[in-house]
Amino acid sequence: MRFRSFGEFWLYYLEQHRHPGTRLAHFFGTAGGLMVAVVALLTWHPLFVVIGLVIPYSASWFGHFRVEHNRPATFSHPIWSVRADLDLCRLMLTRGLSAELRKLKSS
Repeated sequence: MRFRSFGEFWLYYLEQHRHPGTRLAHFFGTAGGLMVAVVALLTWHPLFVVIGLVIPYSASWFGHFRVEHNRPATFSHPIWSVRADLDLCRLMLTRGLSAELRKLKSS
């Protein structure tokens, strides 16, 4: 699929993350990856860079393949997918995700 803006992609992203289990997998994977990224920056150990990539992708892919039963957008839109994962985490922490999901239902 082609998207003209991140806003268009964001609606697609939300459609692909309808199940709460998928969103939780993304949340914990992204949060875990960010924590390991901090350790990687503090230690400059390359193993932590690898682990910091494996954690979020494996958690997210689990959510897509086993819970949502769809294909991750990472394969076709890697940069926007990372941005959307971070936005998803932020909205989950600030309780703003419900409003975004309501927008999706009305579109």
